[in-house]
Amino acid sequence: MKSLDTVGNTFFWWYGFVEDVNDPLKIGRCKVRIVGLHVPNKNEIPTKDLPWAHPMMPYHSASSSGVGFSPTGILPGTWVIGFFKDGENCQQPMILGTFPGINKLGQISSKSPSIGFNDPNGIFPKDSYIDESDVNKLSRNEDIENTIVKKKKDDIDDNNPTALGGDWIEPETPYAAEYPKNHVYESESGHIFEVDDTPNAERIHRYHRTGTFEEIHPDGTKVEKIIGNDFLIVRKNNHLSVYGNLTVNVGDTVKIYSGKNLDIQVGGDARIHVAGNTTMQTDGNYLHSIKGTAQIISEGNMILSAPKIDLNPPGVSPGSNDPGFKLNKSSPSVKGTEPVQKVVLELEDGTVLECDETREIKTEDGWKQAKDLTENDSIVDLNPRVPENIPISPEELEKIDESLASQGFSLNQREELISNFSTIGAGQAEIDNTINLFVSAGFNTQQITSLTSNFITQGFAQVEITAYTNKLTNMGLDSVQISGFVNVLATSGMGKVNITGVIDNLSVSGLASEQISSFVSQVNIQGAINISKIASDFNLNLSLDVDLFANIQTTLEEKVLKENPLNSSLGNTVVRNTPKKKSTPSSILSQRSTRGGF
Repeated sequence: MKSLDTVGNTFFWWYGFVEDVNDPLKIGRCKVRIVGLHVPNKNEIPTKDLPWAHPMMPYHSASSSGVGFSPTGILPGTWVIGFFKDGENCQQPMILGTFPGINKLGQISSKSPSIGFNDPNGIFPKDSYIDESDVNKLSRNEDIENTIVKKKKDDIDDNNPTALGGDWIEPETPYAAEYPKNHVYESESGHIFEVDDTPNAERIHRYHRTGTFEEIHPDGTKVEKIIGNDFLIVRKNNHLSVYGNLTVNVGDTVKIYSGKNLDIQVGGDARIHVAGNTTMQTDGNYLHSIKGTAQIISEGNMILSAPKIDLNPPGVSPGSNDPGFKLNKSSPSVKGTEPVQKVVLELEDGTVLECDETREIKTEDGWKQAKDLTENDSIVDLNPRVPENIPISPEELEKIDESLASQGFSLNQREELISNFSTIGAGQAEIDNTINLFVSAGFNTQQITSLTSNFITQGFAQVEITAYTNKLTNMGLDSVQISGFVNVLATSGMGKVNITGVIDNLSVSGLASEQISSFVSQVNIQGAINISKIASDFNLNLSLDVDLFANIQTTLEEKVLKENPLNSSLGNTVVRNTPKKKSTPSSILSQRSTRGGF
C-alpha cells in the first residue's frame, strides 16, 4: 500500500520555487526551495538537498495505473504553493498548485543559475515575460507581434491555382481575444491549444510548434494546415459530402487506385485539360456512348490501329440521338422445336439477331427477356447481361453443393465450380442451368469443371458460357473436342476477345461439320500458336491479332528451349497451362470431413 502519515495537528502552509523536476521515481515530484525555510545560497543548501514535493492532482484525474492526467507540466522556474503533510516537521511537502505572477528581476529572482530561487537551466522566466504577467500573451492579447498569430499571418498561402483558371487564398486567422475569455495552454516546446470564448470571435485552435495547425473560426469555418506529410487510413468506409464547390490543388503527381470499380457521374459539363500527353489502357472492352455529336480534332496525325475496324456495323443506328435500336415487328417470331425456344429479333437497320427467348436484352426501360420485347422498346445494349457479383449465402452454397454432389462431382470439383461461379455472381439457378446444359450435351464432371474454369478465368459471364458452349455444340463438336479446344484457347494467352472471335468466325465460316471437327482437332494437337496457319489451310479467315500470336509464339519457344535445350523448335508441342485455383467459400471447405470423396 501507499504510505500515508497522519497530517499533524498544525497545518503549515508554504510557497516556493521549483528548481528540479527530474523525479527518479517518475511520479511527478519536484524539488522546491521554500521561502522562509531554505536560503538562496546554494553553497549552504544545494538543489540536490531540497526535499521532493509531491503534487496533488484534481479530483477528476484517477492517478492510478496510468489512468487520468500525468502529474507533469511544472517546470524549473515555476512558483508553487502547498502544505507539509507531516505538519511542523516540514519534511514532506505537498504541492497544491502553481500560481502566476509578474517576474521582477532584482527582487527574489535574478535569472542566475548559481543562486537559489532561480531556474538552474537559465530558461525560465523567458526574457519575453520579464516585467510582465506569466499569463500567456494569447490569453491577454498583448505583445501579439511576438506570438504565433504574427507567424501564421506571415505564412499565408495566397497562390493556390484552380483547374482551368482562378485561384484561392488561405483564410487569415480571426484572432481577436479579450482577457479573460481566451483559455490557452502552451507546452514547454511551444505546442498551443486555445479555447477562445471572446464574444463574436469564438475559436478553437490547435497548433504544433512546426506550424501545423487546425483552427475553427467564429462562423464555423475550419482551416487546417499541415507542414509535413498527411496520412489518412480508413479501415472501413469513408464518406465525403460537399454541398458547395470542391477545389483540389496538387503541386505534383496525383495517383488514384481502385481495387475494384470506379464510378464517376457528372450532372453538368465535364472539362479536362492535359498540358502533356494522355495515355489510357483498357484491358477489357471499351464502350463510349454519345447521344449528341462527337468530334475529334487533331492538329497532328491520327492513327487508328485494330485487327478489324467496322464503320456503321449491323446492330448500330448512326445519325440519331437514339442510344439503341427499335424492333420492326410488333412481337418477335418463334422458330424451331428445340427445348429452349428461339426468338428472331429483326432490327430496323435490317440486322437479324437470333437468340434464346429467355435471353435478357438491355432497353431504356431496363432488362427484358427477348420474348417480351415489342416495337416500342429501344435497345441500349445487345451484349449479354453480366450478373452483379453478389455474395452467395451459406444456405444457397449448401444447396448448390448438394446438387453438384448428387450429379457425381467430387469434393475438389465442387469446390472449384462453386469458387469459379461465385466470382461472377452466379446463383443456384444459373449454376444449375449451366451444369444441366453440359450434362445434356454429354460432358462428364471433369470436362465440365475444366470448361467452366477456362471460360471464367478469361472473363466470360454465365450467359456467355452457355451461349458459346451452345455454338460449339451446334457445330457438331463432341464434349472431348470442345473441352480440349477451349482449354487450348484459354491457356494460350490470346484473351477473351480473340477467343470469342475464333468461335464466332468458325460458326459462320460455312465449313461442313466434318471440316470444323478436323480444324478443332488440329488446334487441339498443334496448340493455339499455330491457329492462324491451321485456319489458312482450311481457307478460314479468323481476323486475329497477329502481333499477339507472335508474342505468344516467342514466349512459348523460349519456355520450351529453357526446359529442353536440345529442342530448339516447338514442332507439334502443345503447351497447356493449368488455371490457378481460386479460393473456396469457407462454408464448403468446412464440409470436407463430412462430404463425399473424389
